[in-house]
Amino acid sequence: MPISTRSFKETKLVDYCDRRDGTISTSKKGTDPNGKSKITYSNGEVLSSSYNFFLKELLEKRSINFFVLDESDDRWIRETIKLSEEDDELSLRVEELKLILKSLTNFVNHRENKRIYIREVWITSEKPSERRRVFTEEVLEIIPIILKQQNARIEEFNDLLQKYYQEWKRDYVHHSINMERFNSVLEEFNINKGLITIVPDPLFEMSREDMLEYGKATEMRLSPHGAWLLDSSHAIFSIFQRVVWGFNWKSVDQCRAHDKCIIRMKKMIIEVMRQYLNTPEGGLIPITCIDNSIEWLENQCYWTLGSKGTCLDSRTSISIDITPHFQSLYYHVYQQAMYFYGLPNYHSSVRFSSDDFPDWANAVIPAWLTRVLLLVGWSEQFFDKESVDLANVILQLILNKMPAESRNGSIPLLVSGNTLKTVLGTLSFGSDLGDTVLEAGIQRAGKLLFLETIGS
Repeated sequence: MPISTRSFKETKLVDYCDRRDGTISTSKKGTDPNGKSKITYSNGEVLSSSYNFFLKELLEKRSINFFVLDESDDRWIRETIKLSEEDDELSLRVEELKLILKSLTNFVNHRENKRIYIREVWITSEKPSERRRVFTEEVLEIIPIILKQQNARIEEFNDLLQKYYQEWKRDYVHHSINMERFNSVLEEFNINKGLITIVPDPLFEMSREDMLEYGKATEMRLSPHGAWLLDSSHAIFSIFQRVVWGFNWKSVDQCRAHDKCIIRMKKMIIEVMRQYLNTPEGGLIPITCIDNSIEWLENQCYWTLGSKGTCLDSRTSISIDITPHFQSLYYHVYQQAMYFYGLPNYHSSVRFSSDDFPDWANAVIPAWLTRVLLLVGWSEQFFDKESVDLANVILQLILNKMPAESRNGSIPLLVSGNTLKTVLGTLSFGSDLGDTVLEAGIQRAGKLLFLETIGS
């Protein structure tokens, strides 16, 4: 075949992330990488992943790369190695499967004309252009594959590939680039962008749903090698939920080992959060690193963090965490936690739809609203005027704990006029900050002000 000399600058990526007809499903609950997740589109097209062919125990060894398969790939695999639909057979055919599914590069050595897909990596950012990204590891893998499919001289691009290998190399985080950068890199290699399809990551999309559904859940995605990752904002939010939540930061210091221990621990927590805040744009952090940070913090003082102080009874704590967001909790559950931990009382932010004077013993509010009110309360109790930037991260992600219909501007404001500053004091951290900082906070997390309650 002749070597291709055509210019592909004007070609465009095929983008499935804008499609609204895809249905995400999994054969298992939770975030098990072997959950056999897939996306089914209205035209019958089905996308899945290489991880669907391996059991969890093998995936945890990080020796198998994640890549996207379509229905024709799946059919080809099963026909080639005569694999049945039974999960039990996977453990017996591991070595055969690894030969072709260890990585995308391995797979195309057996199936040269495979359609190439790359996952969208979504991160939290104030800049819309930075939110949609792709893993640089996956970019570097698909470029030689596409060049070969185009019948290009791959050796002519070896130096350029090495340049990007070095430029994108990271020691502790997984690197990603935004879509503008992705397009420009593809043009440097004269890649036909029409041969690449960007697809949503079903495991990430399911974690988004879990973040609304359950109290401690955050948005996660898998690295190309199967490690769970958080962006910097969710790393901070995870620390907040696991270390700040569940302790009265205004209480009298009970520590028997350190003077001013609560003040000291707050400073350490804020410093750890700030280290994650300073993660370079596009860096994604392994959850194991965040777990290590939390373990280190908890080991600093048993009396303050190791024991998490005196806790609510476990049944109440668990119900706040795992009750599905649309189900109701008794209003006194929120009040009990609020009083127990000395949190601000947002009673005036809650409107009950049925009665002006509800029966408080039986009044209920949605589980999501219970969690939102407590998260906002701990934000106000913990952060101060020196850590407003970190508080803004938390407030922005609290929105993800609210149903979409409760975030938009059509929801009635449940606090009136001048009471706004005192009810949502999280945004002001004391009157000495002045209105300028407050208004900036309102603009960044303003939709949090629209708290809708399903009445009793």
